[in-house]
Amino acid sequence: MGIGMALARRFAEAGAKVAVHGFSEYDVAAGHKSAAPNGTEALAKQLHASGLQVTALATGDLAKPGVAENAVEEAASLLGGFKRFGLKPRVFNVW
Repeated sequence: MGIGMALARRFAEAGAKVAVHGFSEYDVAAGHKSAAPNGTEALAKQLHASGLQVTALATGDLAKPGVAENAVEEAASLLGGFKRFGLKPRVFNVW
C-alpha cells in the first residue's frame, strides 16, 4: 500500500468520506513495488468492506487536460459536494 492509500485509510478512520484516485496502469508499467492492475479500485473496495467510507474514482493520467477537473467533479458528486474543502487542525499518524 502506498502513501496515498495509507492517508485515505487514516482520514476514513477519523470519520471522513474519502474518494481516491490512482493511475494503476502507470504504476504497474513503471514497476512500482506496491502496484497492481486495478490497484486503486481494489484497495478502495477493501477499505470500504472494512466499514470505511472510501470510494475509488475513475482512473486516469492527471497530466492530461481535463482529467484532474473530472476527478474533482466526480468526487464532489460521489461525496455529496464539498461543504468544506480542507482539513481541520489535527495530527494524523499514518505509520
